[in-house]
Formats: sequence, C-alpha cells, structure tokens
Amino acid sequence: MKLAMAHSGQAWQPFTPAGVAAFAVASAGRLALVQGVFAALAGVAVTSFLVSAWFPTISEATRKLPEQGYVRAGRLVWTGPPSVVLASSPWLAITVDVKNVQTYRLPTDLQVEFSEHSVRFLSLAGFLDVPYPTAWIIVFNEPELGAWWNAWAPFLAAGAGVATAGGLILLWTIVGWVYAIPARTLCWFVGQDLSLSAVWRVGIAAHLPGAVLMSFTLLLYSLRGLDLVPWLLGVGAQIPLGWLYLFLAIFFLPSPSRHRARSRNPFSR
Repeated sequence: MKLAMAHSGQAWQPFTPAGVAAFAVASAGRLALVQGVFAALAGVAVTSFLVSAWFPTISEATRKLPEQGYVRAGRLVWTGPPSVVLASSPWLAITVDVKNVQTYRLPTDLQVEFSEHSVRFLSLAGFLDVPYPTAWIIVFNEPELGAWWNAWAPFLAAGAGVATAGGLILLWTIVGWVYAIPARTLCWFVGQDLSLSAVWRVGIAAHLPGAVLMSFTLLLYSLRGLDLVPWLLGVGAQIPLGWLYLFLAIFFLPSPSRHRARSRNPFSR
C-alpha cells in the first residue's frame, strides 16, 4: 500500500515510460486532471491554427463576395465573375469556378472551389465533390454571409477547440479499453498482475505524449515551420508512439508482483 501511494503521488507526467506506468495506481481524479490538461492544450492548438491560418482567408473571401448570391435547390446563383480567386494563403484558398472550366491548382494545402452544383475540396489526396443540399437556401453574398461570419467566427474557433478537447478525451477513454486486454496479457507474461482498470489508465496515459506531438506540430504548421506532409506525419505518429509508450511502461509498473503464479488467468478480475 505504501508503494502504491508513493507512486500515485508521482503520477503527474506521461513523458517517460516510468511516468506513464505510474498512472496504474493513480486515482481516477488525477488521471482526469492530467488528461484534461493535455486535451485542453490540443484544443488551444486547434483554435490557434484556425485563427491564424484559415480564418483570415475566409474573412477576406467573404469581403469579396458580390452583393447578391445564394444557393437554392442545389444550384449556385452567382452574379460575380464566372471564375475568380476570392482569397488565397499557403494553407487555404477559396475560389469560384461556376462552370468548372478551370483545372489549375493553386499553391496551397487546401483549395475550396465553388461551382454551380457542388463545392470541390482539393488537396494532396486528390479532390472531393460535395453537392449542395437541395432542401436548403444558403446565402452566398457579402452583406448577409459577411455579417454572419463576423458575428460567429469567434464562437466557431472556440467551439472547435472545445470539440477537439472533448473528442480526444472520449477517444482516449475508448482506446484505453481497447488496449487494456492485450496490454494486460503482456503484463501477465512479464510477471505483472494488474487489474483491467489499472492497465486502462496506463493505456490512456500512453497516448498523452502523442497529443503533445500533435499540438506542437500543428503550431509549427500554423507558423509555416512545417509543411503539410511533415505535419500529417506528426499526426499519424500518435498511434505507434502510443503503442511504444504502452509497451515500455509495462516494464516500469510501480506494483510488481513477479512472485505471483504465472498460471493465473490474465483475463480474470
């Protein structure tokens, strides 16, 4: 009991295998606190990226919309030039090509192109056409859409950050349980006997360094310290990094029980 209490008090950072392993005997409240801090950092990174990279381009595009325009019955009614670049930055470009006569790609990571019947998203992965909804009327002019955007942009940025933080907490909770059974099996093979809930806490903590990596690379990307591909690699590295931390943490668990018989069923308890 003294050993568990000592290590529980040290469960505050998941940057080392021993730090991750310490969460095996940490309280649920401590795990939730650390988890919340890391999720909040990721939410701040997303909000910062939107405000610094995407939102200025969107604001410029709304200012260049014509006085009249809307989408009705799945069709864009456009009174401006048939092909025009509304705004462009290294991260995002917004264009209009009513008749799809232009086939060029702008030097940007994501290009959003509005045509007569759909909006096209172009990136390194190719393009995706999304038809306009036929049941809605969507304003597409500067007086109405510009006013709406100026009023709601701060709330959209904050909402994206909150949604990111909440989504990560939910994802970590689910992934922790998914990893709990194979991780506990490995614990059994190395002579550790922990409950599923303890291994679940370790599984969650093992993914927190990946969240820091994602947040850091996103901030660098928003400053153009990284290009799109290195940032995507940083995002994808979260999964193998989480597995690596989980595997190494098993050898640093704070409650060793190697004296217990290995013949115990690892799925019991």
